[in-house]
Amino acid sequence: MPGPLISVAVSIKDFEGKGLNVTNMVALIGGGHSVGVAHCSLFQDRLKDPKMDSKLKAKLQNTCRGPNDPSVVLDQMTPLEVDNQIYKQIKSQRGILRIDQNLGLDDSTSRIVSNFALNETLFGERFAEAMQIMGEIKVLTGNSGEIRTNCIVVSH
Repeated sequence: MPGPLISVAVSIKDFEGKGLNVTNMVALIGGGHSVGVAHCSLFQDRLKDPKMDSKLKAKLQNTCRGPNDPSVVLDQMTPLEVDNQIYKQIKSQRGILRIDQNLGLDDSTSRIVSNFALNETLFGERFAEAMQIMGEIKVLTGNSGEIRTNCIVVSH
């Protein structure tokens, strides 16, 4: 998955390199972030954006004053559900990560974000399709793969 500061254009290129199209990319990034969290250090650039929703910005600035690089949920409405709420938030300048907000602004992705914001069923269908495609990318088997007990720590 791309980093939070990646441009939409580079993200599209990266996803296409894995056999995923633009709609797949928007579904996977938003869908993943609908239940995701981010440390404050990953979205400091957004806190300087004058277009960001002012109430959200104030809330995030207050949280980020804490020690040890606090984290926040990316979906401020339904953080425990994979749903279309994050797209609605993006449309309201409430995307926390730069890549999320840029999906709503970029000409190549903004229509998809709008469609997902308006139609949860459409989002769910496209997210499921994209997850299926992603699940078939470079599948490792036998001793070639690794099952991690903690996703950020190599098990060997």
